[in-house]
Formats: sequence, C-alpha cells, structure tokens
Amino acid sequence: MLKLRRNLGRREILLTGGILLLAITAFGAVRYVDVNNWNAAWPYDTWSSAAWNIQDAVDVSSPGDEVVVTNGVYTFGERMVGYYLNNRVVISSGLTVRSVNGPTVTRIEGALAPGTITGAGAVRCVYLARGATLSGFTLANGGTVSTYSAPDNQRDGGGVYCEDSSAVVMNCLIINNFANLYGGGAYSGTLCNCALTGNGAASGGGAVAATLQSCTIVGNQGAWSAGGANGCVLAAAGEVRAFPPHIVDAIDATGAGDAFVGCLAASLAAGDPLPQAIERATVYAALSTTRQGAQASYADLGDLERALAAGRRTHP
Repeated sequence: MLKLRRNLGRREILLTGGILLLAITAFGAVRYVDVNNWNAAWPYDTWSSAAWNIQDAVDVSSPGDEVVVTNGVYTFGERMVGYYLNNRVVISSGLTVRSVNGPTVTRIEGALAPGTITGAGAVRCVYLARGATLSGFTLANGGTVSTYSAPDNQRDGGGVYCEDSSAVVMNCLIINNFANLYGGGAYSGTLCNCALTGNGAASGGGAVAATLQSCTIVGNQGAWSAGGANGCVLAAAGEVRAFPPHIVDAIDATGAGDAFVGCLAASLAAGDPLPQAIERATVYAALSTTRQGAQASYADLGDLERALAAGRRTHP
C-alpha cells in the first residue's frame, strides 16, 4: 500500500507493519542574493550563483518560494507598479524575502526626489503584495511621487507600501522615508517588531492604516497631522483594536512622536489600562501639534483632561 503525505521537507521511506509508506513533500525553492557576487546565474539557487540585486531573484520565484539576502546595501533594481513610481523591490504575492543577518547589516535604499524629497525621480524602497513577507532589513531614503493625478498607492508609503494587512513586515528598521500623502515609513500591512524613525508625510509620518505589533515609532513628522501614526492599532492577546487620530488644526508636528510616547509611559505608570493610555497619548500628541516647537508645544495635564472631557474629534 503506497501513501503520500506531507512532512518536514524530506523524503522518507517507512516500513510499519509490513506496509511501505513513501512520504514526499514539495517545498518552495530558495533563491539567494549577494550584492557582491559578480557571477550571478539564473535561477540563483546557490550562493555561488546568487543574484546581485533582490528584484532579479524575486522575478524568478513563485508563491511559496523564499528569497534569502546576505549583508550589503541594495541600491539597484527598479520596478514600477502603475505608471508613476518606481520601487527598489516589488515582492510578489506569497513570497518571503528575508535577510541572513538582520537589519543592521542588510539595507534596501530607495531614492528621494532631487531637491524636493517627494516628486519626480523618487524611488520607494519596497512594495509588498498580498500575502508577501519581508523580514530583517533596514528600509531607508525611500520616497513617492507628488503628482496630483497619480493614484494614492503612488503617493503613500515611502518606505514600504503593503496591499493589505496580509502583507507582513518583520524585524525591520524603517528610517528617513517620505510620502507625499500618507505613511512616510509604511502604509498598511502588519508590522511586527519594527522601529520607525525619521520618516515624514502629509499625515502619518511613521505609519498609516497598519497593524503594529511590538513596534517603536519615534521622531516621525506629519505636515498636516499625526507625526507618528495616522490612527494606531493595538494588537494584543488575540484582539486587534483601532484608535483613530484626534483631529486638530495642526501647525507644527515637531516632537509629536515624543509627546505620544511620553504620555503613554506616564499613563501606564499611573496604572491606566493600555487602551486608555493609548487614548490619552493620542490626544496629547495631537494637542502638541497645535503649538510651535517641541517641548514648548507640550500641553499640561489640565489641557489634556479638558480635551478628553470635550470628547475625541475623529474623521467621519
């Protein structure tokens, strides 16, 4: 009697009670990338034949495959999604792209528009399709176009743009990226154990419309509102809860991220439950954008309590 079953990537022949069992599993292929390899050869399935840019390895991969990237700064490769914006890497649905040694030594560099930060010549770092995973990279200096006729997915997410929450970004440093509209660091997706800092956008300098799990968001800027995140999502103990931004007439987003983190820490230290602490911190960070400067813009406790008593102002 012959049976086929999935197992741990091995072929096994088992003899039990006189019955021969053949176990066969077909896992996805592994492709390799090394920016310093001058002997790249299709299909990039060994380190000696590794692709020298990530997009080449992605292009020969299929759903379920894994692209493994070793140390280096990856500044080559461009792929458009739509008609306006190039991406350093476009990762197809169902693929996993991961670094060997983590974000401190593996970096994907986009490009900021010359002289204008966002606009013509900008290159986003990464575009993630549904069900794709990116793990263990620094994403830096990515930008978007600013053309008003361009669709939002060309103007959002300077560091990484995710098609929806099934696209996962893990263990990444997302720094100094800019979007013309929303999510300078990241737009949408599920971010796990990531740090977002120094990013900027019209709204949501760090992230917009994303689920953030164990992430740090510090020192990002929003020209209109929400320097850190346009809406915050708490994911804990199997529950996902969204916290919309508190709407104010912002004039200066400097220090808003620090205001959020400081108020959150103070509220937790005072014994507030985490959801209540996030609500307070969201309002406090928004209030800080109504005044010029960093520390000078921070509201006192009375201002915060009065704003909370007046009720949260959110988008309809």
